[in-house]
Amino acid sequence: MRDLGPYDIAVLAAIAYHQTTNRDGMKDILGKDISRDLIGRLSERDRVQVAQKWEPILC
Repeated sequence: MRDLGPYDIAVLAAIAYHQTTNRDGMKDILGKDISRDLIGRLSERDRVQVAQKWEPILC
């Protein structure tokens, strides 16, 4: 975890506590936008698992 900054660790802790969540949910919790780059860094380091965006099927 030494390669993560304090904000990265705060986001990771919030994700762990509120799983499963999305970037909008994290914005509500932390009061700031969560960048795709940050989520990408956490995912590359196997800290989070990113699910595909869910889209409803319209019939």
